[in-house]
Amino acid sequence: MKSYKRIIFIFLAFVFVKGILSLFVVTPTIYSDEYMYSKLAQSLATSFHYDVHNIPQNAYPPLYPLFLAPAYFFFTDMTLIYFLMKFINAFLSTLIIIPAYFLSREFIGSQESRNIAILVGFLPLSFSFTPYLMAENLFYTLALFAIYFIYKSELTSSTRYYALAGVFIGAAFLTKALGIVLCILVGLLFIKNVLKKEKVHWKKKFITAGIISLMLFPWILRNLLVFGFSFSSILGRAYTSELGNTTRQTLFSNLWNGALWSVIYIDILIFASGILFSLGFIRFMKQKNKNEQEQTFFLITLLFMFILLFIAVNHNLHGGFKEDNLLNLTGRPIARYTDVLLPLLIIGGYLGLQKQNLDKWKLPLSTKILLLLFLAIGSNLLFFPLLPVNNLSISFLGVVQLFLQFLGASLLITSLLFSLGIVFFTWFILSYLFKKYNLNTILIISLFGFLLLSLLNVSIVAYNSQKNWYSLEQVQLGKWVQNNIKPDKTLAFDEDGCTSRSVQDPLSICSPAKQTTLAGFWIYNDITIAKNPEMDTDYFISRKELPYIKVHTTESNINVYQVS
Repeated sequence: MKSYKRIIFIFLAFVFVKGILSLFVVTPTIYSDEYMYSKLAQSLATSFHYDVHNIPQNAYPPLYPLFLAPAYFFFTDMTLIYFLMKFINAFLSTLIIIPAYFLSREFIGSQESRNIAILVGFLPLSFSFTPYLMAENLFYTLALFAIYFIYKSELTSSTRYYALAGVFIGAAFLTKALGIVLCILVGLLFIKNVLKKEKVHWKKKFITAGIISLMLFPWILRNLLVFGFSFSSILGRAYTSELGNTTRQTLFSNLWNGALWSVIYIDILIFASGILFSLGFIRFMKQKNKNEQEQTFFLITLLFMFILLFIAVNHNLHGGFKEDNLLNLTGRPIARYTDVLLPLLIIGGYLGLQKQNLDKWKLPLSTKILLLLFLAIGSNLLFFPLLPVNNLSISFLGVVQLFLQFLGASLLITSLLFSLGIVFFTWFILSYLFKKYNLNTILIISLFGFLLLSLLNVSIVAYNSQKNWYSLEQVQLGKWVQNNIKPDKTLAFDEDGCTSRSVQDPLSICSPAKQTTLAGFWIYNDITIAKNPEMDTDYFISRKELPYIKVHTTESNINVYQVS
């Protein structure tokens, strides 16, 4: 009981600290995802529809907006609502320490499991995502809960674990389409059971599948009724394009880029785990005396890694060629696709480091050569932007990259210096850290390392929001509307002003798809986008000169008209 009380205290401390730090982020910076999630949450809260600007949506699964929706129950001031949404994020993302604790507890003692849970809580995937209105805040937590119950269902015949696995897999899928990786994982484990002629609990497997199906059915039915019968109606238009990625380049290009990106994403996992826990996972992988629990955990982690790598690599196959890198890669690195694996690497790495005397461990020559080859290929990461939000877990590389470029180093020199630095750091871990300190001390050092990285990320997004976003003309326009127009009035943006999705285009006031507007985030009022004011429109926002009462004009002549 004392252990659980401590976990609750740790949980509340994390939520409080993350909530306070999020106050320094004064405006969203991920346009247009944060806008879409916030407006979908408002739509659910105020009308229980799932639309933005009265346009039905299916590209964003509904569970995360549903969790944000309560922020709109109590206030109409978007400043307060924005803070509440970030506080909800702090709560949802911190919940990940609970499955991290229970999964660790399967192998190690209570105190060590709490330490692992705290370390996972400081990972950027949990700590640094709070200021962003992004589904990862919920998805990472649900995914780790699902992994824990999948693990338990593989080891026991208890019906509750099969049922809970189904609940959390379904919930993860309703949060991000990436949740499909959990369905694939369960399918592969089932195939393994059949091929190895292990006992298969058919009825309980059907319970898992049935619960997933029941949870997804309302969402799929709604999409079919609204958008018609098609594959994009089920998964959403944003995700069905992924299926055709491998047909957009030549076979050689797909094989070349697929192999290289597979290595690079493994490098990303190595760097994101601080190298230390990846080395520990290598030890865990090579251990021959694993018990049943460890073998099951290792298999789940390995299968989960392969599935995630396949999806992440496939996403990169549709990008254009980036000519200024050494390997002529397509696409770009997106670490947040694979960050969900990091808690498992931390736990597996800890188990590997725990099993043997660290001061006597040496990497075999073949492993050293393979590791150096992987790291050399990984140096191509330095040819890509590595700052938040897509690469929170390796943003320290982005800072190093910017610093070296500030000193005048070319991208080639930067990547070479990076490779030398990583080799030195790996040597330092193996030759000095393992020999001088025990595992508990190394764990504390790692904890502070992840904390510093997470604080770096929060500082970057806070600076970005205050320096580059808050002062934007259209953000200030939205704040003016919030402060001067009653929330029960209706607004429309001029459709002719929807010329670009980019916030770098100062002439555009909304996106061509009529789904986002930079000013609109701060506007609680019902928003539509139309060519002319409708009969029930109270205010109209346009760059045109129109025969209505002009109540506000921005510096670049965006006009707010009172229509009725």
